[in-house]
Amino acid sequence: MDAHEEHILTIAEIVRDSAAMNEAALAGDFDEVRFRNALIVGKAGAAELHDVVLAAAHLRLSRTVSHCEKSGRGMRSYFLRCH
Repeated sequence: MDAHEEHILTIAEIVRDSAAMNEAALAGDFDEVRFRNALIVGKAGAAELHDVVLAAAHLRLSRTVSHCEKSGRGMRSYFLRCH
């Protein structure tokens, strides 16, 4: 497998983790959301996808997940700027 194929597979894994993070958020499983977020940051960092790292790190560092969790508004509110 060449480097280009590996890069494509890494992006596919990030997309899969993002979808799983979304499903976990909709189910209210915020431990899984944080776990998937950490996977995304790690994989995106290794692949030098800096904008993806910044977006995922922003979600983690803004503590929006815990704020939305405590408010009962869920991740949908994150995208509506619950923080």
